[in-house]
Formats: sequence, structure tokens, C-alpha cells
Amino acid sequence: MHFSMKNFSIRTQVLIPVLFTTFALLISLWITKNNLQTEQELISSNTQSLVSNKDALAKIDDRVYPLRISAVYAIYDASLRERFLGELKEGMKDINSSLDNIEAQGTFKSESKIVREKIEEYISLSEQAVKFFERRDNGNVSEQEYSQFIIKYREVGKAMVESINDLSSKVNDVANKAMAESERAAESVQNVATWTVLGVLAFSLVVAWILSGMIVTPIQKLQSVMRRISEGDLTVRADVDGEDEIAQLN
Repeated sequence: MHFSMKNFSIRTQVLIPVLFTTFALLISLWITKNNLQTEQELISSNTQSLVSNKDALAKIDDRVYPLRISAVYAIYDASLRERFLGELKEGMKDINSSLDNIEAQGTFKSESKIVREKIEEYISLSEQAVKFFERRDNGNVSEQEYSQFIIKYREVGKAMVESINDLSSKVNDVANKAMAESERAAESVQNVATWTVLGVLAFSLVVAWILSGMIVTPIQKLQSVMRRISEGDLTVRADVDGEDEIAQLN
């Protein structure tokens, strides 16, 4: 079916290209908005995950470091050992809660399990250390046994700290990669949005040019007829096509 604008008024014919261009631009802007919103949600999710993991690691550090300091004092001061045992229980409770939060994110589940194992190993050895030091105070531990235990205690503590540092390093690496990927995706969305708007604008201009031609052509034909009449040719007739104002002039 052939489309013709001649059945519309001149005002409507002028408005149609404008409305088409406006509608096309609105569609392209809507698509761009959705793409940007999706990317923004991804960035927000990555940021929240990073903040959550960093906060959990900070809480673990805040618990582990004082425990290691308390362990040193408990070695030499018997009066501090009972309190040290209480700190171990409270500390493990808070540490487990922080590790649960990290595991819930899913990304560092295996790494957090390793950290949990190392911390549990350290706390278990710390509880053994209290009894060991009591035996040493009573003269039931040789210097060789004491040295070997201290070396083992330090190694377990070092392994615990290394596991925490390893987890922290991986959290930073993943966060940096996620942010870099988000930046690339945001740049890609911006480029796509720019070309989409330019493409829609160019297409709209082409369509507007075609539609405007439908308006101008009848006027040009009528001008040609009027010119011939002014030259004295009274036999010429204008074609009546449509129901717009120009057709009514014919």
C-alpha cells in the first residue's frame, strides 16, 4: 500500500517529520538510559562487595593482632592466661562472623575457608599453650621442649597472618579487575550511546527529508502550473491528488 501524506493538512504534514525525529531520539535515549543504569548497578554491586569484604578483613585484623599480643604477655604472666582464654573465645566468635560474611559473597569462599582453618589452628594451639606454660612454670617442661613449642607457635601464627594477607591481596586484585572492567564497560556503553544517537539522528534526518519532499513536490507542481498560466497557457490543468490545502487550491 502506497503511503501518501496528501490526505493530511499542511500543518500535520509538517508535524509528522518533527514528531518522528522526536520519537526516534526518545527511543534511543531510553535505550541509552537503560544501558547506563545496568552498568551503574554493576558498579554499585562491585563497590558494595568490595566494601563488605574490606570491612570483614579489617574486623579480622582488629581481632587477630590483639590476640597475638595477648599471647606474648600470657607466656610470661600466668595471671593473664585465663583472660587470654576468654579473649580467644570472643575473638573466634567475631572472626567466624566476619568470615561468614566473606563466604556469603561467594567469590572468596575457598580462601576464607583456608583463613578459618589457619585461625582455628592458631587458637587451638593457643589453648594448648596455656596448659603448656603452666607445666613449664611447674618445671615439667625442658628448655628444648619449650623452644620447639615456641617455634611451632610462631610458625602457626605466621601461617595465619599469611593466609589473611593472601585473602586481602586477592580481594584487592579482584576489586581492581572489577573496577577496570566496569570502566571499560562504561566507556563501551558511552560509545555505543553516542553512535546510537548519531545514527538515529541521521536516520531521522533522512526520513524527515523524504517526508518533507512529499510536502514540497505538490507545491512545486502547482508553481509550474501557475507559471504556465501566467505565460498565457490557459489549457494547462493541475492534478488533484489528496485532500490537503494544496489539492483544494487545484
